[in-house]
Amino acid sequence: TPLQTPEALPPTLAHGTRRRCWAPIRAGGLAPMGRTHIHLAAGLPGDPRVRSGMRPDSEIAIIIDGPRALAEGIPFFRSANGVILTPGDAEGRIPPKYFLRVLQLRPHR
Repeated sequence: TPLQTPEALPPTLAHGTRRRCWAPIRAGGLAPMGRTHIHLAAGLPGDPRVRSGMRPDSEIAIIIDGPRALAEGIPFFRSANGVILTPGDAEGRIPPKYFLRVLQLRPHR
């Protein structure tokens, strides 16, 4: 289902990943990594509204400025299982300028 207005987007859009992946993501943005779309969760782990969208082994969560990305032409969709999907920009990425913050989900070892 297309999410075409800022109000249609979840209040939190998060992409979970491993700490070791952060440096290349920070430099070049999020990419689909062999998938058709970039996968985002509609919240953080532990939120009862979040059924899917983030791997359980994620160590960090990158919070995305969905309204800004949408306003600047990046489309978003909600899949049947509640995952938020996007093809990204013209280069197939969510550039770092749309990253609001990064949260640590698991203690650093």
